[in-house]
Amino acid sequence: MDNNILIKDLKSLISIPSYGSEEKVAAYIIKRLKLEGFKPKKDKYGNVLLEIGKGPGFLLNAHMDTVGIEGWKERALKPVEKQGRIYGRGASDTKSGIATLLYIAGQLKDAKLKRRLIFLFSVHEEDSRMEQNGSFLAVKNIDATQGLMMEPTFKGNKLGIGVGCKGACRFKITVKGRPCHSSKPHLGVNPIYLADDFIKDFKKIRQLKKTYSILGKKVNLCSVSTITQIKAEEGKNLVPSKCEISIDCRILPGQDSKEVVNTIDSLCKKHFKLGYEIDSYCNNGYFGYDRSMLGLIRKV
Repeated sequence: MDNNILIKDLKSLISIPSYGSEEKVAAYIIKRLKLEGFKPKKDKYGNVLLEIGKGPGFLLNAHMDTVGIEGWKERALKPVEKQGRIYGRGASDTKSGIATLLYIAGQLKDAKLKRRLIFLFSVHEEDSRMEQNGSFLAVKNIDATQGLMMEPTFKGNKLGIGVGCKGACRFKITVKGRPCHSSKPHLGVNPIYLADDFIKDFKKIRQLKKTYSILGKKVNLCSVSTITQIKAEEGKNLVPSKCEISIDCRILPGQDSKEVVNTIDSLCKKHFKLGYEIDSYCNNGYFGYDRSMLGLIRKV
């Protein structure tokens, strides 16, 4: 295994910004695969795909986008090596995964495979709706019986293997108030204060706990709900007419997303007497694994 190839690709990928657009990263991936003699394709969503071998499909996936670079003390797009590690935006999530898949493809280009490997370099994984998520859109047209995602999975500070994933319910709630001039706030109804009362109750929501069994070991998980954004932008001298609250709920595999939606809606009815609007979407969690494949991955 030539670590120099992996390191070179990873550093190059980190240096390419992909928190607003994945176009330049996609171009890099396509160029690298063509240099290996492959003919990758780009679908209408912006995903890059490559298939090699024949037989039952096995999907390998890494996403090309990253979150933004706000809050970095050092240059986020200038990769730095420290004590055997490489730091930079997307180093683990998931440009190291992209570099790994490029390396795997290069190593297998002349191999006689018993299975068909499908490489999917996808768009819009970070902070986007499912209807925009590249992986979600691409797999509708991919025939694969098994798969492996290059998403980093950690337990504490140790790299692990993920056999499931929490689902997500995301809400944007528009709270309606009664606007007025800030010099006479008693003439209006401040939706920010209504949101504050809502949040106090929201923090009391009981989270679901559940135990799963993995190779005979018990794993305890808990759902998570949190407020991620509050917006009310109409003027510094105005009591606003509305306030927007963004909520992120991570639900357990097997948990009914409708219960989460109903809980949030009930809180809204309790606190927002002047009206509210909810824009939401949910996708369910997943839990399941192939014992033989998991055993092989653990050995590797």
